Amino acid sequence: YHWLVNLRGLNVNLHGIDSNKQVISFCQKTARKLGFENAKFECTMIDKVVLSEPNITLLIALHACDTATDDAIALAITHNADAILAAPCCHHFVNEKMKQTVLPSAVGLLLQDGITRERFADLLTDSMRRDILSSKGYSAQLMEFIAPEHTLKNIMIKAEKKSDVPIIEYQRALNAEVEVWKVAPKLVELVGI
Repeated sequence: YHWLVNLRGLNVNLHGIDSNKQVISFCQKTARKLGFENAKFECTMIDKVVLSEPNITLLIALHACDTATDDAIALAITHNADAILAAPCCHHFVNEKMKQTVLPSAVGLLLQDGITRERFADLLTDSMRRDILSSKGYSAQLMEFIAPEHTLKNIMIKAEKKSDVPIIEYQRALNAEVEVWKVAPKLVELVGI
């Protein structure tokens, strides 16, 4: 907020959301102390938030646990966000839905142990989230945003709304992925794919 408003001179409305009351209280006090007039913070779950603005310029979701990342991305898509930066955290949804008996036999080796199954589910989830964003008109990619020695949860989903994204091709590819893996992130349900 400081960089955008005070240093760049932009008109910014910041809407911070967290389910932790202490985090929201700290942010509210800090914003008041620093004079951040257009920064507001709300204690709620991301899937319960109601935004008054029809469009979002930038949505940032940091370590939104499990399907909260899907909820944040869905909010961004619904509000036609220009750009999205999401650093997912845990990925229980896909991991719990994966059934070794219906997955391709070639990945059986990866699913025998809990740790490899968990990491595989993490990568599958974020790769499919990237492709869901692409099927909604975003140029999307997965990238490392922090060195792995600091955390193994170091993937960031970066997406930017573009007019030249081949949406139909991505929709077909996504449908094929869901058919192969017999599972999809909650985001598929949230954005109607």
